[in-house]
Amino acid sequence: MSRTARSPRYRPAIWSPAGIEPLETGTEARIDVVVAGTEVKLAAAAIHEAIRRPLRSVIVHTVAERVAALDGFDECDRLLDELQVDTLVARLRLAELARWLCRFGPDDRHLEVGILLLSSLDAPLDRLTLARLDPWSS
Repeated sequence: MSRTARSPRYRPAIWSPAGIEPLETGTEARIDVVVAGTEVKLAAAAIHEAIRRPLRSVIVHTVAERVAALDGFDECDRLLDELQVDTLVARLRLAELARWLCRFGPDDRHLEVGILLLSSLDAPLDRLTLARLDPWSS
């Protein structure tokens, strides 16, 4: 067993342009849902999978596609009910994913879900971001 240290790799933040590239504007969801209500479960499963490990481009884009398939605020509320985030690392990754959705999501649905996720986490650093992004705040 070698005891030499591996050289550190540069890992940019998820929301930086050098990290994960943004989606193209107008990207439509590429999933066909047969059963009503499955969109919420698919989006929640994609988010759970995304926060299990450090965020990468493929899984973040999968989450964005699943979120784009949601219709209305009722499904967004059900998505919050489906999400169970217990560990601190998972909460940090979820906040990072929500920031990416707010910054790079091409549709209003991405922005809505990103704001909803950030507000549910209630992180002190994101309060300014929420106040700047949320069109309904006064």
